[in-house]
Amino acid sequence: MKSILVYFSDIHLTGKKPENEGAVIKAFCEDVKQQLISLQYNDAHILIGGDLVQAADDTTSYYVFYDKILSKLITYGIPAEKNNKCSWQS
Repeated sequence: MKSILVYFSDIHLTGKKPENEGAVIKAFCEDVKQQLISLQYNDAHILIGGDLVQAADDTTSYYVFYDKILSKLITYGIPAEKNNKCSWQS
């Protein structure tokens, strides 16, 4: 069984700099999409390390993160499981 792990870290998304953040997010998502198309695999998972958003107290930033990044990755076939730890079963 081949699994793909998409790992990214320290995004520090603000949602307030579309000219900068938007370009990086678009390129990242497009790169992931192209790799998923070109590789053979059984399943794919997202691993996120570090800070997702710039201001942890700004809950709006998390919604922006979901809308701008995670929702796109989900449309590429990566499941939307919510888990804060990694668990593998053989």
